[in-house]
Amino acid sequence: MSITDPLTIMVGGRLSWWEYEAVKTPANNYKINREATPFASAVYDFTKNVNGYFSYTEIFTPQNVKDANGNILDPIRGEDYEAGVKGEFFGGRLTASGSVFRINNVGRAIEDAASPDPCLPYYTTGHCRIAGGKTRSEGFELEVAGELLPGWQVMGGYTNTRTEYLVDTNAGNVGQPLRSIDPRHQLRVFTTYRPQGALQGLTVGGGAQLQSDAYATGSGLTTRQGGYTVYNAMLGYKFNERYALQVNVNNVFDKTYYKKFAPTGINNYYGDPRNVMVSLRATL
Repeated sequence: MSITDPLTIMVGGRLSWWEYEAVKTPANNYKINREATPFASAVYDFTKNVNGYFSYTEIFTPQNVKDANGNILDPIRGEDYEAGVKGEFFGGRLTASGSVFRINNVGRAIEDAASPDPCLPYYTTGHCRIAGGKTRSEGFELEVAGELLPGWQVMGGYTNTRTEYLVDTNAGNVGQPLRSIDPRHQLRVFTTYRPQGALQGLTVGGGAQLQSDAYATGSGLTTRQGGYTVYNAMLGYKFNERYALQVNVNNVFDKTYYKKFAPTGINNYYGDPRNVMVSLRATL
């Protein structure tokens, strides 16, 4: 709905049906009919090239997980708020945006430490689940992309995220991060250059992904991984309008880091080592 020339309002919603059927234990059957999830947003054009927006939506996410009695947990419910500004500059050669967000959730599944491990027959490893309390994720994002000079493209983004338990049956969780393994700071930069003249078919590029430290706690132990940076590079050549060759080198300096880790060391997974991908594209 166009309220005024610069202001546009959007409203909508989603209807959800969800059903879980336990053939051997019909008492554990679970069914949801016509769950309504509303959505609303507003966009305001400050100028021809800059606009601001605000959006709100409710959250409804069924969970296919069980408690110690074999019952399916109730869906996650909550609210998602986001606001931001987007702009286009220098005749469209540069775009930039900034946004803030807040997500409140209630009932997300967490491990039930009071249940057996493994919690048979529902889980072959780990505890059964219980509904967690109220949690919050919030932060902001900044992104910029564009052509600084002819043939020189730059892309960058920064994300700052903070999560915490607001209310929980376990008082020790209140004020603690929801997922401490997720970094607070993440920065992504990448640039490419395509020279003119005799080398106009060539493209060279490189970038980096940086993140701050993270930790995981459990069984009375804490494991921490310091911040790290992974560098990537690419080289491409466009032979003509039909054929192009590209070589991507990921993790150029073969950085060793954990993509996933746990205090006990059992569920530790390394991030990808240095790897090379060569691709030939043909447009027929």
